[in-house]
Amino acid sequence: LNKQEFEVSLTYEDQETEIVYGDVTVSDELAKGKIRILKTDAETDKPIPTGAEFEVTAAEDITTPDGTVRAVKGEVVTTVTTGSDGTVETDELFLGKYIAKETKAPEGYQLNEQEFEVSLTYEDQETEIVYADVTVEDSPVMGQIEIIKTDEYTGDVLADAMFEITATEDIKTSDGTVRVKAGTVVDTVTTDSFGRARSIMLYLGKYAVKEIKQPDGYVLPEEGATWEVELTYKDQVTAIVTEVLPVENRPTVVIIDKKVTGSEQRLSGVKFAIWNKATEDEIDPGMTYKDIYKTDREGQIRLEGIKAGTYCVREVAGVPGYAIDDTIHEFTVTEDGRIDGLEEYVLTIENEKTEIT
Repeated sequence: LNKQEFEVSLTYEDQETEIVYGDVTVSDELAKGKIRILKTDAETDKPIPTGAEFEVTAAEDITTPDGTVRAVKGEVVTTVTTGSDGTVETDELFLGKYIAKETKAPEGYQLNEQEFEVSLTYEDQETEIVYADVTVEDSPVMGQIEIIKTDEYTGDVLADAMFEITATEDIKTSDGTVRVKAGTVVDTVTTDSFGRARSIMLYLGKYAVKEIKQPDGYVLPEEGATWEVELTYKDQVTAIVTEVLPVENRPTVVIIDKKVTGSEQRLSGVKFAIWNKATEDEIDPGMTYKDIYKTDREGQIRLEGIKAGTYCVREVAGVPGYAIDDTIHEFTVTEDGRIDGLEEYVLTIENEKTEIT
């Protein structure tokens, strides 16, 4: 509405003129509109205070009442970026239908590819600017930690290794929400028959992976040993980022070292019976099943991948010229796969030379 008053004079012209005219031109300003966009986190509904970019396009030919086409359908009329409060409004636009579409997501979020149709419609003659509001939600990008467990020496994959994943910092998204407190255990996973274990979906941030149970026959890493993993934002179209963590285990090793008493000479071909003490027959221990091993040319027997338990070792066949040591020797593999705190344990057994008289 143009509220200006226009003074017009109707004055006598002459005796021949019955009607005189006074002309006045009154211009009206076109009502216009603005689109207000709010960018929020799809999970918390909180504003995301980092720059999201939007393109506003004419959804139809934008025509004013005087018949002028101000923008053709499909024309980009403006591009805007949200501010620190997660909002933005366009400059003044001619009334009509528009489409707002996100073209750049905030850091840490997926792009919302939905098109939002917005109508700027005439309200009344007193309203110079009409507003239309649209809220656009973005989902945070998530991450996964994939652990691959193998034998350090052979590269064979290992099942049944258990890991604990802990946040090493407060895990926050850009809307300011603390998703996980530092020190929180977010997941516990176990490797499958392919030696792989995947975490649940995690928010991006820094985590520590700790092995809490090793596969049978292997050594658990030292107390306090962890692997640092950071799940970082890749881009607005990658919904899930994956970090692969290779972890190796050493097998528990026992070496039976057969020597001549009082020297460094080794004896090859000596046979030993080795058995798990827990499997002994209570009525007749002699009936217990025993594995037989023979020392190699270096005078040693190397046993790998021994499971937790107490084991017995006894010489059952010697070599000519040396007395048999029929003592039952014992060693214990603890739950962490070590023997007397060692990853590789050497059991030295000596033989006396037989005296010839």
